[in-house]
Amino acid sequence: MKCPSRTTSPYYILWTLLMTLSTVTVKALEVDTLSGPLPKTVAGGKKPYLVVSDIEVPFGKTVTIEPGAVFLFQNFTGFQIQGQLIAEGTMEKPIVFTSEFDGTYSRDTTQVANPFDWNGVYIHKDAFGSRLKHCMIFYSVYGIRSDTRLIRIDPCIFADNGKFHLTIADSLHPVEQGKPYAYALTTRDAKAEGVSIKLIDDPKAVKRNVFRYTSALLLAGGAVAAVYGYNQYQDSRDDFEAKSSDDFENLNTCTKKEWEEARREKQLDMALTGSCIGLSVIGAVGFVWTFTF
Repeated sequence: MKCPSRTTSPYYILWTLLMTLSTVTVKALEVDTLSGPLPKTVAGGKKPYLVVSDIEVPFGKTVTIEPGAVFLFQNFTGFQIQGQLIAEGTMEKPIVFTSEFDGTYSRDTTQVANPFDWNGVYIHKDAFGSRLKHCMIFYSVYGIRSDTRLIRIDPCIFADNGKFHLTIADSLHPVEQGKPYAYALTTRDAKAEGVSIKLIDDPKAVKRNVFRYTSALLLAGGAVAAVYGYNQYQDSRDDFEAKSSDDFENLNTCTKKEWEEARREKQLDMALTGSCIGLSVIGAVGFVWTFTF
């Protein structure tokens, strides 16, 4: 069965529209050329990068590519990753690896992009711990080819690559044309490989869990304390109203000091209830927020 074109995929159309709204006005002359080892940080969201010869992440080094970066590869060029690559885009600003003839990102091109236009992304064995998130790989020979299983793809879109979309440790992965695909080594596999689980875990998982559990405790504890505080407030309010009554018996038995204590007790209970409700709201907002990263 023939794979659908990336231009007809609803996922690709969504990503293209977002990219168009946020970054697009790419002209052939408005590019920065790249070749050889990359700097520690590659900025994104400005000009596209024209790759004129192989770019690389050197062994023992870490390179971070910022969201919105676009790489236009010339024929016979590719991306060699020997160190650790952190390429984490967003839905609004994906990181794009494509042909210099891709008209979506190179508006002045006079040629049509085709599969096999450039080599692809090659992750070497020592590049374990590399992470690619919201990346798009188009018109290469083999998409992403990794010699190590200790990488994370979460998620990426592959389309119009010549031979394969994704190969990990000589194993082809069933990537659907133009649809997001995610990959992470399981904990069991990591133990079998004898490596730290931290290499395959979501790097934000610890932070997310700390915020999530703390927020859940605030939400639950604040709600329980608010109920208790409100019950206390009702009692102190009733007591204050009774001591504020202008009936003859109360005026003769309730002293000014007792009335002021009843008022203070009511105010304290009201403040306690309000504070607990506030903590509960903060906990609810924090809990929801942890699902956004």
